[in-house]
Amino acid sequence: MTVHVDSITSEVIPEPEPSAEGDVESTKWEELERLRGTYSRMTRDQRRTAAEGFDD
Repeated sequence: MTVHVDSITSEVIPEPEPSAEGDVESTKWEELERLRGTYSRMTRDQRRTAAEGFDD
């Protein structure tokens, strides 16, 4: 089935460019949130791919 879209409107809010100096405090919390997200995805992936009935 062919689908044709004439126009798509999307609202995009770009993130500001990181400064060379950086804000140490906000960077620490952003890094913590990034690590939490990575750990969450890793755990979800591990559960999803584990074989049932085996000790993976």
